[in-house]
Amino acid sequence: MDANNGILPLAYGIGAGEIIDHWTSFFGNLRDSLQSSGCYIVNLTIISDRARAVATGISIVFSEVFHALCARHLLRNLKSVSKRVKSYEWHYWKMCKAYRKSDFDHHYGVLSRRISDSTRRLTTVGLNRWSRHHADRVRYAYLTTNSAKSMNALLVHARKLPVTMLLEFFRASVQQWFWEHRNAADGLTTPVTPYAERKLGKRNRKSLTWSVKPISQVKFEVINMKKGGKVNLRDKVKV
Repeated sequence: MDANNGILPLAYGIGAGEIIDHWTSFFGNLRDSLQSSGCYIVNLTIISDRARAVATGISIVFSEVFHALCARHLLRNLKSVSKRVKSYEWHYWKMCKAYRKSDFDHHYGVLSRRISDSTRRLTTVGLNRWSRHHADRVRYAYLTTNSAKSMNALLVHARKLPVTMLLEFFRASVQQWFWEHRNAADGLTTPVTPYAERKLGKRNRKSLTWSVKPISQVKFEVINMKKGGKVNLRDKVKV
């Protein structure tokens, strides 16, 4: 994803299906390309569904990279096992998006009491792989593989083309996107992108009722109408 929350394709390939050797080869070529461009591999985060071939390829080629799971795909898996999950979907997403332990524990507690089998499945998968709060590496605020789904939607008709025409269609599409995005970026007059401006504005409006009390130069106590917490700007953590 680019700085304006737009899709930025890095690589594409064609395989016969969900085959471990094909995914391993694809990831190997991707790693070589990233390293040749000076990318610091250890800072990467890869989000995917639970496909075995994808997971195996990542573990072989990108063993040091944080491999997170798509929260939407995980939710679909839970729904396929228990129809009751749909009634508590709001709590599930709140739990996935929670930054603070207290917020996560609240929603996790609700689900544990109502759909205990599903919460056991989530724990078995690994809390750090789908929960923002428990992520032990940087997830960059992305919880799903929606961007990949958008790419699939683009190719839904092109997949019927001969392979060379399919590749040319995708190459031409990427070329057009890069041109349009580059021109849009050249016309920016603000320090951040329009997407970031909207996010900052939304956060600013939500914080108007908060009070901030300093503890030190980098530590502050932040209180809103319902709850409070401490923020450390140096360590970038919330308690």
